[in-house]
Amino acid sequence: CKNSDKSVSLDVAHAGCGALIKSGHEHGRNLAVAHYYRANAYRDKGELDRAAADYEQYVKLEPKMSAAFISRGNIHRRRGDHDRAIAGYSPAIAIHPTPAVLSARAFEFTRTGDSGRALADYTHVIKLDAKNASAHLHRGIIHRNRNELDRALADLDTGTDDHVLQAH
Repeated sequence: CKNSDKSVSLDVAHAGCGALIKSGHEHGRNLAVAHYYRANAYRDKGELDRAAADYEQYVKLEPKMSAAFISRGNIHRRRGDHDRAIAGYSPAIAIHPTPAVLSARAFEFTRTGDSGRALADYTHVIKLDAKNASAHLHRGIIHRNRNELDRALADLDTGTDDHVLQAH
């Protein structure tokens, strides 16, 4: 039911995962993974409510795996529900902070007007990946909006340096 290579239709992948879930033969991590892949099929079909429900099941069964939290946050982000997206990303960050999920949450903080928390997340991204051009650019924009022009210029210069852009 994984179907990461998209070799079968979404309906077939969904049906395969559904059969595994309904069979009652899978438990623990295997059951969680079936929910995760079915959620991905629902997401790809645009059935976001069903995808969110399956990601919730995955989180309940495997609360220490960041992937479902990130996927759940992405669903809320696609819906424009910024607060729930933040709530989705936060547990993933607590489990395993990566530049990608920190940047996603920072973007959502920006969308809710919480520039302080967005700034903190972009700073964390830069600590993890000093050459992350996107984080420098977004942090620079926040500094510019706060009228912190020296800081803004430093980040914007770093974010547009050729060696930084080539690294990404």
